[in-house]
Amino acid sequence: MIKTVKQGGMTHIVATEGILHRKGSADYPAIRRRPLLDGDSIDNYEELTADQIPAYTESEYEDLVGRKIAERYSINAQIALLRQAATKPAEFAAFDAFAEACKAEARKELAERGGRSDHRMIC
Repeated sequence: MIKTVKQGGMTHIVATEGILHRKGSADYPAIRRRPLLDGDSIDNYEELTADQIPAYTESEYEDLVGRKIAERYSINAQIALLRQAATKPAEFAAFDAFAEACKAEARKELAERGGRSDHRMIC
């Protein structure tokens, strides 16, 4: 449950059991207390417990997939393969299969990591 407290003339919101998460945000910093700024509202936040926080963010997943693909294909090579997909279907199919394998491997690695890389408690 989120509660409000007054401190130093400012209103702060405080998570009583988990972290504060801005609704609609893909970021999950482990913040338990923050000031409400002008135009902000307690309704913009939710409290999440550890089991409600995704194991990884979409950007962490996309970055890892990109790094894995780049181990075999440079950015220039990827662009060339995409541009020539219609004229070189076998090469594109091999690239696409490799990219799908990288995506599966990234999901597995991130899920096995056992938690998010940015989990630190900020009070």
